[in-house]
Amino acid sequence: MQHLDLAQLGDNVFRLLTLSSHSLVRLFAEILPDFAHRGGNTSKGLAHARRLLEPQVAAAAAARRVKDDITLLRKRVAEGREARDRADDAFHQSIAQVARNPLLIAFLRHYSSARCRAVWQREWDRTCRRLSVEEFTRVHGDHHEQVVDAIAAVDGTAAHHAMAHHLEAVSIDMGVLSFLPSR
Repeated sequence: MQHLDLAQLGDNVFRLLTLSSHSLVRLFAEILPDFAHRGGNTSKGLAHARRLLEPQVAAAAAARRVKDDITLLRKRVAEGREARDRADDAFHQSIAQVARNPLLIAFLRHYSSARCRAVWQREWDRTCRRLSVEEFTRVHGDHHEQVVDAIAAVDGTAAHHAMAHHLEAVSIDMGVLSFLPSR
């Protein structure tokens, strides 16, 4: 199998959406282990992949959401503000569920699994200690709320922008991205 370029994958992800769910599952069963084997599950690699994909997921969620989805997403934001274990992960996975696309759900599940690994978790814990859990939780809770507000308003562009801003801030906080303005 050839080396998988993450930027290329991000550019082509929606071309893959025409594949059947079964084909997508098979495709990712082959791609994701190879991606991880080639170092794609480093903190920097995961943050980069998330910045490429998750704004698209938020935009898709805005297009496909129903009223009950907004209730779930607001619940996830509240759980994150209470600093519940794995609440951030549940929030991001819930957005993929709202997008109702098996490819996006598969990617976010992979990210979720990788985020639980030692390298990412160490970086995340170090960031929380440096910024203080309260500040980190408040700022990122506000970001999550902005994403949900855009999804609720069926504004894909705003959802995309809000998620891009959030992930850029997380990447900068974690030290895996130099400051770049999100606008």
